[in-house]
Amino acid sequence: MFIRSELEYQEELLEQTHPEFEKYYRKFCVDNRIDLDYLNKNNDKKVDNIFNHSEEKRDKLIHKPRKEKKNPTRVFDKIYRSIAKEIHPDKLSSLLSLQEIQEKEEMFKKATGAMNNEDWGRLLEVADWLNVKPLSFDGIEEQIDLELVKLKNLIQNNKNMYSWAFANCETDEERNKVVENFLFHLFGFVVDKKD
Repeated sequence: MFIRSELEYQEELLEQTHPEFEKYYRKFCVDNRIDLDYLNKNNDKKVDNIFNHSEEKRDKLIHKPRKEKKNPTRVFDKIYRSIAKEIHPDKLSSLLSLQEIQEKEEMFKKATGAMNNEDWGRLLEVADWLNVKPLSFDGIEEQIDLELVKLKNLIQNNKNMYSWAFANCETDEERNKVVENFLFHLFGFVVDKKD
């Protein structure tokens, strides 16, 4: 799914950009004689609340409760069992090459991770690779639709991060504006403009 690739790209970029943003905004504070320690001490509850709220929001996006149904994921359980019959490490033949065994073990890890994280699109990708077809399609579309909504929400959440805005800046002026907005949002601090 393209949307999953977009999310993976964002998360990889954010992982690289968070430390860059942190370094840049600390240097910005030094250059503009902003006492960051003072701001942190006087706003620690507000800062904790903002970061805890962000983590809770992301957690809710990831672990959104399913619509109540008898067992909406039963079809995926069956698909996973079929995959396990094909490529579970204990079931692999000694007649396979080392490379084939490693590929199938990696595919099994991917399927297990998908199952544990209710990542139905990824589980279906593995099933397709193995030519494992669902016996029933009952509930698949609904669960995939819910997963797409979850992925879109995670993408939008990432786009709202200051590190994302920072990563998309081309000039120092744009980066400085992101830092100013960050300081205002986090501490209510307005940067005095130098003349």
